[in-house]
Amino acid sequence: MRLPPFAAVPYEIINTKVFAGLTGSAVKVLVVCLGKPKIPYTDPFYRTNTWTFPYREAQRYGIAAGTFRRCIVELETAGFIETVRPGLAFEDQRRATLFRLSDRWKEASAKIRIASKTEPNRFNCGVKLTPRLAMVAPILESWGPL
Repeated sequence: MRLPPFAAVPYEIINTKVFAGLTGSAVKVLVVCLGKPKIPYTDPFYRTNTWTFPYREAQRYGIAAGTFRRCIVELETAGFIETVRPGLAFEDQRRATLFRLSDRWKEASAKIRIASKTEPNRFNCGVKLTPRLAMVAPILESWGPL
């Protein structure tokens, strides 16, 4: 008997402060992202494999377009995914965004600290952050421009 397709979240991801800082919707998007490469997690090409995740697919999982955009930014900020090629939606030209999984979350998990909720940086400009985003914003600051 063969198992149906599934997406597993490894314990090495679950047991990090970066993962704990994600919103519920971002976790839902991350689970889908982890299932995108159709090869085993231990395969060396798992993280180099690129894939798309269009808005229509996110809607099938019950995620609104605005929430999906925020989740993608949150996952990129946390270091779980990275954009390989930005998408394009201009009149007759359409091109899907290409993503791939990233290991930057491991570096982030080692360096994480909880920032002051009003600590100014390029992401919040002195505006009050949610506690979850306050955890990951300083990490992205240290990585420099995207």
